[in-house]
This record gives sequence, structure tokens and C-alpha cells, in this order.
Amino acid sequence: MKYQKTPACVYQPASPEDRIVDIQSSGDHVAMLSADERVLTMGTADGGCLGRFTKDECAIKTNELPEEEKTAHLRRMLTPGVVPGLTGVKSIGVVRDVGDRAV
Repeated sequence: MKYQKTPACVYQPASPEDRIVDIQSSGDHVAMLSADERVLTMGTADGGCLGRFTKDECAIKTNELPEEEKTAHLRRMLTPGVVPGLTGVKSIGVVRDVGDRAV
């Protein structure tokens, strides 16, 4: 796998409603709010943190996959996608883990 060392466009809005109006991130996840009040996520899916993958998909150990499957799996996680069923959102925030609790 190759790592991108320079900035790259990961999301290009298809319409004015799709433009990003708020964004929050942590070490492994990014959450974005679109103008039409949908939430998009990207990053690692550890424990279902992205809200758009099944429990089984989140349990996949990327490093244990064959190289061609690893690339496809990472591309899917790192491509922004809409969280199903989560609409009408007005703002987003970030939760930080402090030891064994979220703050």
C-alpha cells in the first residue's frame, strides 16, 4: 500500500446541497455535515465508529487481508459516505476518549 504524502481531494460535492458546512475529526475518524443536513463519515471503522458499516465489516482486521482486498477495504473506509438514517442534523461535535471514558 502507498501512502499519500500530499493533500488529496477525497470529496467533491455533486450539488450545492452536498457541500460540507461543518467538519469534526479525531485521530482516526472524520465526520462531516452537508448543507442538506446529512452526516458523512470516513476513517477507521473500529467498533462501528463510522455508523455506516455492519458489525462484521468493522471486525475485519485490515492487516490480515490479502493485498488486493486490503486496498479495496481501506478505500471503502476512507471514502466519505452518508450515515444511513441520520438526517436533519444541525451540527456535529467530536467525542474524545480519556482513559476508559468518552468526554
